[in-house]
Amino acid sequence: MSRTLSPSRTTRPPRTFPAKAAFPGLALVFAAFFFAAGAPTPLLSLRQQEWGFSAGTLSLAFAIYAIGLLAALLVGGSLSDHLGRRPVMLIALYTELIAMIAFMVASTITWVIIARAPPRNRHRHCDRRIQRSHRRAGTVPP
Repeated sequence: MSRTLSPSRTTRPPRTFPAKAAFPGLALVFAAFFFAAGAPTPLLSLRQQEWGFSAGTLSLAFAIYAIGLLAALLVGGSLSDHLGRRPVMLIALYTELIAMIAFMVASTITWVIIARAPPRNRHRHCDRRIQRSHRRAGTVPP
């Protein structure tokens, strides 16, 4: 019994942006992710004094960052392989924006912990993907 293979789909060329437009855009995203990753950390001790939650709760707020980072790294790579880098980076950017808004309007430590959950850690995945994209394009030395 023989099988006939269906004709292969034509693949469209990847969308590219001019270097003058892509570099500032990537630099802005890169800076936004790293700012968003570090900005809330010093504010947690100020929130502890203001809201009066326990040291254990403060430790949980710090620990959720590491737990979220592990989850993002375990899921992000294979998700990026399946969906592509650009969609995963856009999802990460939007979830980071939502997390920053949640952190800014948080009225309790519960909302701060939710804001520090996995969306806050997508910057690591995006950083790795941005660097890999630049290396493949030959725009950044390895």
